[in-house]
Amino acid sequence: MTIREVTSNMRGTLPLIFALLLVLPRPGWTTTYGEAENARFTRARAALLEEIQSDLVLTSSHLGWKQLDPAVMAAMGRVKRHCFVPAKYVKQAYANHPLPISHGQTISQPFIVALMSQLLAVGPGAKVLEVGTGSGYQAA
Repeated sequence: MTIREVTSNMRGTLPLIFALLLVLPRPGWTTTYGEAENARFTRARAALLEEIQSDLVLTSSHLGWKQLDPAVMAAMGRVKRHCFVPAKYVKQAYANHPLPISHGQTISQPFIVALMSQLLAVGPGAKVLEVGTGSGYQAA
């Protein structure tokens, strides 16, 4: 069987495998939280968006932007970063800095994730394959 035949046969399978990898619980990672914790996470995401905007203003002379695409900011506000970090770092999940995830790797600083998403400039209906970039936070 050729590589082309293998990948052709896997076309429907790869997205499913990738999606499962994102949602399957990882050892030492908590995936369910109570109402009070979820409310705290929601407030923390809102505060993080303000911090990302402040960082953007501070760096606008270098970047040439005073604001990010509203779709990028909306995505940053929707993605639950606490689901991508080990349980022992959950309280720091919305701090605007990298956090260790495992095997000497880190989840990227949210401001950097927002900048990378802006630079990617993905439009509606676009398909993106992200391979080996870490926790899955950027892909989410």
